Amino acid sequence: MTKINFLKLAVVAVVMSFTLTAGFAMAQAVTLEPPIKNESGSGAEVEDIIGKVAGVIFWLGLMICPIGIIWGGFEIATAGGDQNKITKGRQIILYSIIGLVIIAISATLATVIKNILTD
Repeated sequence: MTKINFLKLAVVAVVMSFTLTAGFAMAQAVTLEPPIKNESGSGAEVEDIIGKVAGVIFWLGLMICPIGIIWGGFEIATAGGDQNKITKGRQIILYSIIGLVIIAISATLATVIKNILTD
C-alpha cells in the first residue's frame, strides 16, 4: 500500500517539476504582432476586417450565381419534356438572377454609405 502512495507522490513531483521548469524557461520577453495588418503595417481596424470579409462574400456570390444559371439551363435542357424539371430549372435561374441583383444592390449601397461616412 505504501509503495502505491510513494509511486503517486513521485509522479506528482515529476509533473510539478516539469510544470515549474517550463514556466521558468518560457519567462522570456514576448512581443505579440497583430494577426491582421492594414496597409500601414499596424493592426487592422474592425472596419478593415469587415470590409475584407464582405469582399470575400461578394466575390463568392459573384462566382456562385453564374454557376446557378448554368445549372438551371442544364436542368431545362435535360428535362426531356418533364414539367417538374423545367419548373425546377426556371426556379434555379430565377433565384440566381435575384441573387445577382441583391449582390449588386448591396455592393452599391455599401459604396454609397462608405462615401457618405468618409466625406
